[in-house]
Amino acid sequence: MRLLENTTDIFEIRKKDIKLYFEVLKNPELNFTTHESSILRSTVTLLLYNIIEAVVVKLFEDYYSAIGQREYSQLPEALQELWLDFRLRKNDPHSANHQTYVNTSKDIIRLISNNQLISLPSRKVRAIMSGNADHKSIQSLFDKHGIRVSNSPIMPVLKGIKDDRNDLGHGSKTFEEVGREKTIQVLENEKNAVMTFLQELIATIACEIINIEDEAIAP
Repeated sequence: MRLLENTTDIFEIRKKDIKLYFEVLKNPELNFTTHESSILRSTVTLLLYNIIEAVVVKLFEDYYSAIGQREYSQLPEALQELWLDFRLRKNDPHSANHQTYVNTSKDIIRLISNNQLISLPSRKVRAIMSGNADHKSIQSLFDKHGIRVSNSPIMPVLKGIKDDRNDLGHGSKTFEEVGREKTIQVLENEKNAVMTFLQELIATIACEIINIEDEAIAP
């Protein structure tokens, strides 16, 4: 199984879907009305948002799967802190009492001191990203894992895509309103920027996995 296989498969499938959609959108023989063109252009926002969220979520699912189960001491410091945070957050703050946190702390101490294998829950990433995938949230997610993401010019592009997607989802704007604001060329520029950004994220996580594996086998 190749590195990040699930992520790259989803990325390539979604990328082909978007490419086909643009071919339809730009086909002069279809002779769309102004209203129809606006609706079709606004749908690009949904396609772009979906590939962003899907790839980021699957990326961390693959990352956690590649790391697998390890002893606490074998995890990088950032992942140790993340695991501890996940364990503590399992307690419901509305119903947990002092004894609940004592018991959780004992479980954590036992797992660490006995060198038991632990793993990170990828479902947390899906919850964090749901409807919120822009550069700020993605950068925050990477930061929590101790992985650096560059501050690129795509920041306002990702925020715009997320905001438009949420406006459409919540009914704050119509499809025609969102589509009317962007030309096909603007959408193509956004699409190209998104694809480049996602490829960078995939490469970054791949390098991180390799580094962790190298540290694990180092004498």
